Amino acid sequence: MLRFVFVLTFYFYVSAYFIVKMKIYLRTKKDDFEFRYRYTRKSIRFVAARSRATVKCYGEENLPEENGYVMLANHQGKFDVLAVVSSHEKPLSVVAKKKKTRYPLVRQVMEMLDSTRIDTEDLRSVATAFRDVERNIENGRNYLIFPEGKFGKNHNHLIEFHTGCIGIVKKTKCPIVPVALYDTYKVYNENSLKKTECSVTYLSPIYYEEYKDLSKREIADLVKQRIEDAIDKIENDGCCAGGASAGGEDREVAAC
Repeated sequence: MLRFVFVLTFYFYVSAYFIVKMKIYLRTKKDDFEFRYRYTRKSIRFVAARSRATVKCYGEENLPEENGYVMLANHQGKFDVLAVVSSHEKPLSVVAKKKKTRYPLVRQVMEMLDSTRIDTEDLRSVATAFRDVERNIENGRNYLIFPEGKFGKNHNHLIEFHTGCIGIVKKTKCPIVPVALYDTYKVYNENSLKKTECSVTYLSPIYYEEYKDLSKREIADLVKQRIEDAIDKIENDGCCAGGASAGGEDREVAAC
C-alpha cells in the first residue's frame, strides 16, 4: 500500500492528470474501447514504473488469436489487474468486486476498461452482470476474472477457486487461459519502496472440447492446478519460460 500512496502523493499532479484525462475520455471516447484501453495501458505502465516495480511477461504466444476468451488468474493483491493489463496488448475487461474499486485512479481504470463491478451481497445483480459478461464474450470481448474472489496473505499460494464465474465459461464455450501471477503482492500489499519484480505467465489455453464434459468444480480445479504447477516451476527454475504450459521468451513490460 505504501507504494500506491507514494505514487498518488509524490506524483500527485501526474496522478490527477491521469484521472482528469480518463474522465474526459469516458465522456468523449465512450464508444472507442480500443483507444481507452491503449491510454489506460500507457497510464498503468507509468504508475508501475514510478512504483519501482518491474513486470515480466511469459507465454504471450499462448493467447488465442481470436478474441472472446476468458483469463482466469490467481489473486494476490491490488497490483494484479495492473500487471495483466500492462502485459496484455489486446483490449480486455475485468470482473471485480465493486467495493474493491472505489479508490481514486482505480475506479477510473476500471471504468476505462469497461469492467463489470459486482456486489457479491446482491445475488440478483450478480446474475444480471454475468449475463452481460456472457454477451460481451460472445461479441468478442476478452475478460480477466479472479476465481478466488479475494486476496489475503496467501501470496504465491492459491486458495479455493469459486465456481460462479465458471458458469460464464460453460455458457459461452469460450477458451480459458489460465494466468499465473507471481510476486505481484509485493508491489502494493507490502509496505516497502524497494525495487521489486513480479511476473505474469499466460498458460496454454483450455478449449471447449477439453472441458465440455467437466463439471464447474472440475474446471475450476483444473485451472487452479495448472496455475499451481506454473508457480512451482517459477519457484524451482526462476522463471516459467519454455515447455508446453508457458513457452516463449520473457518480456519486460514495465520497469523503473
